Amino acid sequence: MRGGKIDNRIRFERQSGSDDGFGGTVQSWVSVAEVWASFRPEFGREKVAAGRLESTLRGTVAVRRWSGSSAVTAADRIVFVSGHYAGKTLQIRSIIPT
Repeated sequence: MRGGKIDNRIRFERQSGSDDGFGGTVQSWVSVAEVWASFRPEFGREKVAAGRLESTLRGTVAVRRWSGSSAVTAADRIVFVSGHYAGKTLQIRSIIPT
Protein backbone atom coordinates (compact mmCIF):
# COMPACT_ATOMS: atom_id res chain seq x y z
CA MET A 1 0.00 0.00 0.00
CA ARG A 2 1.51 3.32 -1.03
CA GLY A 3 1.61 6.15 1.51
CA GLY A 4 -0.43 8.51 -0.66
CA LYS A 5 -3.41 6.17 -0.64
CA ILE A 6 -3.80 6.27 3.14
CA ASP A 7 -5.79 9.50 3.27
CA ASN A 8 -8.72 8.80 5.64
CA ARG A 9 -8.56 8.83 9.43
CA ILE A 10 -10.92 6.16 10.79
CA ARG A 11 -11.96 4.95 14.22
CA PHE A 12 -12.83 1.37 15.07
CA GLU A 13 -15.64 1.19 17.63
CA ARG A 14 -17.02 -1.73 19.65
CA GLN A 15 -20.48 -1.99 21.17
CA SER A 16 -20.49 -2.07 24.96
CA GLY A 17 -23.29 -2.58 27.45
CA SER A 18 -23.50 -0.95 30.87
CA ASP A 19 -26.01 -1.12 33.71
CA ASP A 20 -28.69 1.58 33.51
CA GLY A 21 -29.52 1.37 37.23
CA PHE A 22 -33.01 -0.02 36.63
CA GLY A 23 -32.14 -3.64 35.85
CA GLY A 24 -31.52 -3.10 32.14
CA THR A 25 -28.52 -2.25 30.02
CA VAL A 26 -27.59 0.75 27.92
CA GLN A 27 -25.76 -0.02 24.68
CA SER A 28 -23.11 2.41 23.48
CA TRP A 29 -20.12 2.41 21.14
CA VAL A 30 -16.61 2.79 22.58
CA SER A 31 -13.47 3.60 20.63
CA VAL A 32 -11.02 0.72 20.08
CA ALA A 33 -8.42 2.47 17.91
CA GLU A 34 -7.98 5.41 15.57
CA VAL A 35 -5.76 4.78 12.52
CA TRP A 36 -5.07 6.00 8.98
CA ALA A 37 -6.69 3.98 6.20
CA SER A 38 -7.41 3.88 2.51
CA PHE A 39 -10.99 3.53 1.28
CA ARG A 40 -12.06 2.28 -2.13
CA PRO A 41 -15.82 2.82 -2.54
CA GLU A 42 -18.14 0.64 -4.63
CA PHE A 43 -20.51 2.86 -6.56
CA GLY A 44 -23.98 2.12 -7.88
CA ARG A 45 -25.39 0.35 -4.84
CA GLU A 46 -28.88 1.30 -3.72
CA LYS A 47 -31.59 -0.43 -1.72
CA VAL A 48 -35.29 -0.02 -1.24
CA ALA A 49 -36.29 0.77 2.35
CA ALA A 50 -39.89 1.57 3.35
CA GLY A 51 -40.91 1.85 -0.29
CA ARG A 52 -38.30 4.43 -1.27
CA LEU A 53 -34.89 4.26 -2.86
CA GLU A 54 -32.03 4.74 -0.41
CA SER A 55 -28.34 5.15 -1.18
CA THR A 56 -25.83 3.00 0.71
CA LEU A 57 -22.07 3.33 1.11
CA ARG A 58 -20.08 0.19 0.43
CA GLY A 59 -16.42 -0.33 -0.20
CA THR A 60 -13.10 -1.72 0.94
CA VAL A 61 -11.15 -0.24 3.84
CA ALA A 62 -7.45 -1.12 4.10
CA VAL A 63 -5.31 -0.38 7.15
CA ARG A 64 -1.76 -1.22 8.06
CA ARG A 65 -1.31 -3.91 10.67
CA TRP A 66 -0.71 -2.70 14.22
CA SER A 67 -0.52 -4.40 17.61
CA GLY A 68 -4.31 -4.34 18.17
CA SER A 69 -5.47 -5.09 14.63
CA SER A 70 -6.07 -8.77 15.34
CA ALA A 71 -8.67 -7.80 17.98
CA VAL A 72 -10.92 -6.05 15.42
CA THR A 73 -13.90 -8.25 14.49
CA ALA A 74 -16.96 -8.07 12.21
CA ALA A 75 -19.00 -7.10 15.30
CA ASP A 76 -17.14 -3.76 15.40
CA ARG A 77 -17.83 -0.74 13.17
CA ILE A 78 -15.83 1.95 11.39
CA VAL A 79 -16.41 5.70 11.74
CA PHE A 80 -14.66 8.09 9.35
CA VAL A 81 -12.99 10.85 11.41
CA SER A 82 -11.48 12.86 8.54
CA GLY A 83 -11.35 12.79 4.78
CA HIS A 84 -14.08 12.91 2.17
CA TYR A 85 -16.38 10.57 4.14
CA ALA A 86 -15.96 12.23 7.58
CA GLY A 87 -18.89 11.45 9.88
CA LYS A 88 -20.00 8.33 7.94
CA THR A 89 -20.31 5.01 9.73
CA LEU A 90 -19.68 1.60 8.15
CA GLN A 91 -20.58 -1.88 9.32
CA ILE A 92 -17.74 -4.39 8.95
CA ARG A 93 -18.87 -7.34 6.80
CA SER A 94 -15.63 -9.29 6.67
CA ILE A 95 -11.96 -9.04 7.57
CA ILE A 96 -9.32 -10.34 5.20
CA PRO A 97 -5.81 -10.35 6.71
CA THR A 98 -2.92 -10.09 4.26
